[in-house]
Amino acid sequence: MSSTLIDNMAVDEFAATHLPWSLDVSRTSELSHSTTVLGDCWAVSSRLGGMVGERSTREIRRTEGEFLAVLLVRRGREVFTQKGHKAVVTPGSALLWDGVLPA
Repeated sequence: MSSTLIDNMAVDEFAATHLPWSLDVSRTSELSHSTTVLGDCWAVSSRLGGMVGERSTREIRRTEGEFLAVLLVRRGREVFTQKGHKAVVTPGSALLWDGVLPA
Protein backbone atom coordinates (compact mmCIF):
# COMPACT_ATOMS: atom_id res chain seq x y z
CA MET A 1 0.00 0.00 0.00
CA SER A 2 1.17 3.50 -0.76
CA SER A 3 0.27 6.47 1.42
CA THR A 4 1.74 9.94 1.11
CA LEU A 5 0.82 13.57 0.76
CA ILE A 6 0.12 14.04 -2.91
CA ASP A 7 3.02 14.69 -5.27
CA ASN A 8 3.27 14.14 -9.01
CA MET A 9 5.00 10.76 -8.63
CA ALA A 10 2.28 9.44 -6.30
CA VAL A 11 -0.45 10.62 -8.70
CA ASP A 12 1.29 9.01 -11.70
CA GLU A 13 1.68 5.74 -9.78
CA PHE A 14 -1.97 5.76 -8.72
CA ALA A 15 -3.16 6.63 -12.26
CA ALA A 16 -1.34 3.55 -13.62
CA THR A 17 -2.44 1.04 -10.95
CA HIS A 18 -5.35 -0.29 -12.97
CA LEU A 19 -5.92 1.52 -16.29
CA PRO A 20 -4.21 4.68 -17.55
CA TRP A 21 -6.00 7.89 -16.46
CA SER A 22 -5.16 11.58 -16.61
CA LEU A 23 -5.69 12.80 -13.04
CA ASP A 24 -5.86 16.23 -11.43
CA VAL A 25 -5.61 15.74 -7.69
CA SER A 26 -5.90 18.20 -4.82
CA ARG A 27 -2.36 18.51 -3.49
CA THR A 28 -3.58 18.76 0.11
CA SER A 29 -5.31 15.37 0.05
CA GLU A 30 -3.83 12.18 1.37
CA LEU A 31 -3.74 9.27 -1.06
CA SER A 32 -3.80 5.62 -0.11
CA HIS A 33 -4.35 2.74 -2.50
CA SER A 34 -3.76 -0.95 -2.93
CA THR A 35 -4.28 -3.44 -5.73
CA THR A 36 -5.24 -7.08 -5.21
CA VAL A 37 -4.82 -9.49 -8.14
CA LEU A 38 -7.67 -11.99 -8.45
CA GLY A 39 -6.59 -14.20 -11.36
CA ASP A 40 -7.43 -12.33 -14.59
CA CYS A 41 -9.22 -9.63 -12.57
CA TRP A 42 -8.01 -7.20 -9.96
CA ALA A 43 -9.47 -4.99 -7.29
CA VAL A 44 -8.17 -1.48 -6.66
CA SER A 45 -8.98 0.13 -3.33
CA SER A 46 -8.31 3.82 -2.90
CA ARG A 47 -8.99 6.70 -0.57
CA LEU A 48 -8.57 10.20 -1.87
CA GLY A 49 -10.42 13.49 -1.79
CA GLY A 50 -10.54 16.19 -4.39
CA MET A 51 -9.75 14.36 -7.64
CA VAL A 52 -10.86 14.86 -11.24
CA GLY A 53 -9.91 12.23 -13.81
CA GLU A 54 -10.30 11.63 -17.50
CA ARG A 55 -9.79 8.54 -19.60
CA SER A 56 -9.54 9.93 -23.12
CA THR A 57 -8.55 8.27 -26.38
CA ARG A 58 -4.91 9.04 -25.43
CA GLU A 59 -5.13 6.87 -22.30
CA ILE A 60 -7.21 4.22 -24.08
CA ARG A 61 -4.49 3.87 -26.77
CA ARG A 62 -2.01 3.13 -23.96
CA THR A 63 -4.18 0.26 -22.69
CA GLU A 64 -3.62 -3.31 -23.83
CA GLY A 65 -6.84 -5.31 -23.97
CA GLU A 66 -10.47 -4.52 -23.31
CA PHE A 67 -11.82 -3.99 -19.80
CA LEU A 68 -15.15 -3.83 -18.04
CA ALA A 69 -14.93 -2.11 -14.66
CA VAL A 70 -17.12 -1.84 -11.58
CA LEU A 71 -16.95 1.34 -9.49
CA LEU A 72 -18.08 0.89 -5.88
CA VAL A 73 -18.29 3.81 -3.49
CA ARG A 74 -18.10 3.29 0.28
CA ARG A 75 -17.86 6.95 1.37
CA GLY A 76 -18.32 10.28 -0.34
CA ARG A 77 -19.51 10.35 -3.92
CA GLU A 78 -18.17 10.14 -7.43
CA VAL A 79 -19.62 11.71 -10.55
CA PHE A 80 -18.97 9.52 -13.58
CA THR A 81 -19.70 10.42 -17.23
CA GLN A 82 -19.44 8.12 -20.24
CA LYS A 83 -21.09 8.30 -23.67
CA GLY A 84 -23.01 11.43 -22.63
CA HIS A 85 -24.55 9.73 -19.58
CA LYS A 86 -23.79 11.11 -16.13
CA ALA A 87 -24.19 9.15 -12.90
CA VAL A 88 -23.62 10.15 -9.29
CA VAL A 89 -22.30 7.11 -7.44
CA THR A 90 -22.98 7.30 -3.69
CA PRO A 91 -22.14 5.05 -0.74
CA GLY A 92 -23.52 1.56 -1.21
CA SER A 93 -24.10 1.96 -4.94
CA ALA A 94 -22.10 0.75 -7.93
CA LEU A 95 -21.54 1.60 -11.57
CA LEU A 96 -20.42 -0.63 -14.46
CA TRP A 97 -18.26 1.14 -17.07
CA ASP A 98 -16.54 0.25 -20.34
CA GLY A 99 -12.75 0.59 -20.34
CA VAL A 100 -12.48 1.12 -24.12
CA LEU A 101 -14.72 4.23 -24.20
CA PRO A 102 -13.71 7.73 -23.04
CA ALA A 103 -14.89 8.53 -19.52
